[in-house]
Amino acid sequence: MAGVGILNTGNEHSRIIVENSPQIPGYTIHEQIGRGGMAYVYRALQHNFDAEVAVKVLDPRLTADPQFGERFIREARIMRSLKHPHVAAVYDVGQHGNIYYLSMEYLPGGSLKELVDQAGHPGEVLPVLAKVAEALDYAHSMDFVHRDIKPENILMRGPGDPVISDFGIARVLNSEGDHTKTGTVMGSPHYMSPEQALGQPVDHRSDIYSFGVLCYFAVCADVPYSEGSAVTIGIRHVRDPVPTLPAQYAPMQSFVNRALAKRPADRFHSCTDLVDDFVKHLALVESQGMGLHSGSDTIVAAARPAVPVASSPDPGTAPQRSDVVAASRPQSQRKNLYRMAVLGLLLLTLGAVSAGVYLLWERKAGVPEVAFNLETQRQLLRAGEFLESGDVARALDEFLAVVAKEPDNQAAQKGMVHIAGIFQREASTALANNDLDAAAVSVAALQRIDTGLPGVEEVIVAYAEKVAALEREQRTQEASSAMIASLLQEAALAEQQQQLISPPGENAFEKYSQVATLDPGNTDAASGLRRLGDHYLQLAKDHQLAGDNISAKANFNIARKMSPELTEQDMEFDAPIQPTEEQFESAK
Repeated sequence: MAGVGILNTGNEHSRIIVENSPQIPGYTIHEQIGRGGMAYVYRALQHNFDAEVAVKVLDPRLTADPQFGERFIREARIMRSLKHPHVAAVYDVGQHGNIYYLSMEYLPGGSLKELVDQAGHPGEVLPVLAKVAEALDYAHSMDFVHRDIKPENILMRGPGDPVISDFGIARVLNSEGDHTKTGTVMGSPHYMSPEQALGQPVDHRSDIYSFGVLCYFAVCADVPYSEGSAVTIGIRHVRDPVPTLPAQYAPMQSFVNRALAKRPADRFHSCTDLVDDFVKHLALVESQGMGLHSGSDTIVAAARPAVPVASSPDPGTAPQRSDVVAASRPQSQRKNLYRMAVLGLLLLTLGAVSAGVYLLWERKAGVPEVAFNLETQRQLLRAGEFLESGDVARALDEFLAVVAKEPDNQAAQKGMVHIAGIFQREASTALANNDLDAAAVSVAALQRIDTGLPGVEEVIVAYAEKVAALEREQRTQEASSAMIASLLQEAALAEQQQQLISPPGENAFEKYSQVATLDPGNTDAASGLRRLGDHYLQLAKDHQLAGDNISAKANFNIARKMSPELTEQDMEFDAPIQPTEEQFESAK
């Protein structure tokens, strides 16, 4: 990576000067147009066929570790092996010195994110979604899973012509050398499937879930789970029910339920099937005269400037892409960008996020060079990227790995303090909502961090107390359940042996009554008491028919003890008779 690169290749374009450009034979670099993950993207001219391309270059600070170069080459080979009109075409892949690069078609038409933001109705993006589904089904048929389907990775070649890009974390199904181990979470939190969030093995149905979230975004102009950190959002994908749509979206509910099913087996069989069902439900909404996006302040098509789509934009006259996109972003995304900017500033203040910070230090005469540990810088760089993407848990892993080797590393220490604050707030919120599952995740992370941050110990203690209280309550409930089960068994045996109201303490009536006191809603106890009441009511009626009103009255009073809802109208007595205690006993 040169400070200022002058590419001298004998071509008429060879003397274009670009700051910090990579020097790659056969290419003229025009400008940097983006950065994705561990790579930079440049707009360039590829000389061998005199065409404008996008050149993706692995961050040179990472090339000292072969695994980064191998992963980068793997991405290029995956994309190059996929031949489909809606998968980004890769023209060249190679290595020049310590520069790993690939060239692919230049796609100036923005992303699906921008297209959805501008759309006044989801029907406008249906043709695009259908083509994306075809490309995904093709990749699945070739045994590839993308694992990072989101609007930003669907680029536009032109109007209505989408292209799937960024196979950086894709993998081959059933491959022996899977590069991602079980337990490792990769992907974008808002769009990842439940199994992906849990770090479990995934297949094509994970992409189907992510594509379902993308369709949900096309309808609602939002993702199903948007509140909280990356960890919290991952938990919500696993645990939270599928969102209930507002009234104007109600006909889409069955589609959403299946597209976002927690179990892979309950989802659509393919992305094409998903789009077909999406079309049917959208038509149902329109047939009922319901307006989608109504009441949403994030979809106001008339208020947005159009994102220009051109095959060869003029860098000198076209508006900068970043300015156009920022103007068309909904407020929620601008807030996310602000959060990322704050995190970026935090990382810069740490003083050692990337190796470049050390390389910029001035070497003074007689002053030895600063000790430079490349692996430490790679870990700090990865931590910073994870923080920017919202993956706080993985950022913590990197910081802890640095501290394990260098306990006094200030960058890692400050990073962990920042992360501890995030988990402390999340744990406090979860405890306030009595959500012990979510609190457990944050507390487990806090217990790995020894920062001395005020309030952290209190949160951990509060969580422990709530867990202990819950365990005590569970033990009490278990003991009560065991006692109730024993009483019901004893009551049934006494009833069978006709020990209905005697002997004292061992009769069915008292046993059922004890259960009803311990568990007022117990149906077995209620049924038992009702049977006893019916029995003594029938005895009362039999005595009444025999002309023995005293015994009838005594048995009726017994029945009312068991079935308080009985009234005098259930029996016909000539006059109210109150039997004596001796008569009551004889009735027993």
